Amino acid sequence: MARKSKKVDFVNVNDLPEAGAVPAPVRAACYKVGLYARLSEETEENRERATVETQMELLRKFAAEREDMVIAREYADISCTGTNFERPGFEEMMRDMRDGVIDCIVVKDLSRLGRDYVETGNYIERVFPFFGARFIAVTDGYDSEKAGGELMMPLKNSKR
Repeated sequence: MARKSKKVDFVNVNDLPEAGAVPAPVRAACYKVGLYARLSEETEENRERATVETQMELLRKFAAEREDMVIAREYADISCTGTNFERPGFEEMMRDMRDGVIDCIVVKDLSRLGRDYVETGNYIERVFPFFGARFIAVTDGYDSEKAGGELMMPLKNSKR
């Protein structure tokens, strides 16, 4: 066991705040956010409604309203099923998470992440926490940073 130094650091009295001074607010940790949108099938109707863009606008607004978030990247998969995770945008997002480019993933709802309940749950409960990534599903009200979400997630993510 290493010995700890008994050296005492001296404080310059000129560096101390004045009596009654209000300390500067401590800013919360700033998350590097990856926004992810998915559209199962691109049809003429979906193109007209710009569904992926609509999802992204919602996600951008959500992140912009929070002081602890900065949008680092945006990812999208169009005409990709949610029943598997072999999607180019999703795979790029996962690489960026592993490389530390992002540390928070925000989706519109749990079904945009995936439709396979077991695999989606695996990402939310094991993979993202392993990499220290926060996960948020905006319209489902799920935030991995808040307690109690683990009970709600299976119900919301069941195949529709």
